Amino acid sequence: MLIVYRPGGFDLHDPAVWARFARIRNTVGAKAWTQTDGYSDDRAVPGLSASVGREGRRLRRGLPRWVWVGIGIAAAAVLVPVGVLITVFSALSSG
Repeated sequence: MLIVYRPGGFDLHDPAVWARFARIRNTVGAKAWTQTDGYSDDRAVPGLSASVGREGRRLRRGLPRWVWVGIGIAAAAVLVPVGVLITVFSALSSG
């Protein structure tokens, strides 16, 4: 999947925009195709392009636990003071 983004968007009614998308897709696709020629897994079963050898490992999914702990600490460091400020301002404005 290729996502092309531009601030302000694109005029999708303009044929020139679609021609430009086609040129981008062809250029990026050709470069990606030639780049992947050098990658191979010597442990893969011959003739079966999607296989991985027994020693192969799957990529880990998700973020490590320490990242989630850091996100929680950062969120608490921001949200707790904001909650305190909201409480103080609401008490001052009602009093």
